[in-house]
Amino acid sequence: MDRKPSPLWDSLVLSGGGWTPHDLRRTGATFMQSLGISPVVIERCLNHVAPQRDRQEVNPKLVRVYQQYGYANEMCDAWQRLGHYLGTLLSTPVDSFDVETLLLDHTL
Repeated sequence: MDRKPSPLWDSLVLSGGGWTPHDLRRTGATFMQSLGISPVVIERCLNHVAPQRDRQEVNPKLVRVYQQYGYANEMCDAWQRLGHYLGTLLSTPVDSFDVETLLLDHTL
């Protein structure tokens, strides 16, 4: 299936590379995961539907009908924590940390 790119596709052109929206979503999700945010909340932030494999014990139709909680408070907290994390990274001199620190130090 060939899809035409969205007219906004080029709106995320960043210096230093050919970043796609998917790259940024994956990076944000990885950072959220490193901050200890629940996978369920990360998936909701990405607007993903839970995969079938996670629902093997429960009928997915029943889950959609009876489990209506939207995780709004948890999603808000996740986005705020990610924003704080990114803000801290942007204010930290590049030579003061390495990649391991970037992914493992939750105090940044």
